[in-house]
Amino acid sequence: MAAEENKAVVRRYVEEGFNPADMDVLDEVFAPDFVNHDTGNPAIQDLEGLKAAVRMFHLAFPDIRATTDALFTDGDYVTKRFTLSGTQQGEFNGIPPTGKQFTVQGIDISRVSGGKIHEIWMGIDYLTVLQQLGAIPQPEPASA
Repeated sequence: MAAEENKAVVRRYVEEGFNPADMDVLDEVFAPDFVNHDTGNPAIQDLEGLKAAVRMFHLAFPDIRATTDALFTDGDYVTKRFTLSGTQQGEFNGIPPTGKQFTVQGIDISRVSGGKIHEIWMGIDYLTVLQQLGAIPQPEPASA
């Protein structure tokens, strides 16, 4: 039963915390000593950094939405495959609003214990996001 309870915590983080940017829910589902492991955003290390990032994403992409495509568990670990999409209406990492949409898939692994997320290892293709926003040129097709 712990596996289903851990999945429910991760689902709640996405559906009730991230998507509506509800900081109270984030406080409820994350442990106070939460550690974020995200090589794409190494400055986001703890819960306060994660909450700041959620706010920033919602300012830049007011319609941002994460959908959970699959959840797998192994002990205290929940692996989530997800899709993230939105339309840039505000500044994002120094990029002025473009009005362009992005869609990217990602995978993260959460360590859940006692009904709280203690750690996340994040994997998102930020290069694809920047390309879709037009901040970085798309690669040329390979010639035959």
